[in-house]
Amino acid sequence: MGKFIFIMFICSTLLFFAMFKNLLAMWMPGVYPPKKRLRKKAGTYGAAGAVLFLIGSLLSLLT
Repeated sequence: MGKFIFIMFICSTLLFFAMFKNLLAMWMPGVYPPKKRLRKKAGTYGAAGAVLFLIGSLLSLLT
């Protein structure tokens, strides 16, 4: 169970890094995906990272 929780924390960290990468790409000029799409992707990555972090935290408290 500990390995599963660790993997959930790693995945949430990677999703948060992807969110920040998309947020930073919004400020760069000449990036292909439109800013609206980058903002939507960043929100999706952030929400998924938060959910995985919450589930991992709850599971680590229960074990």
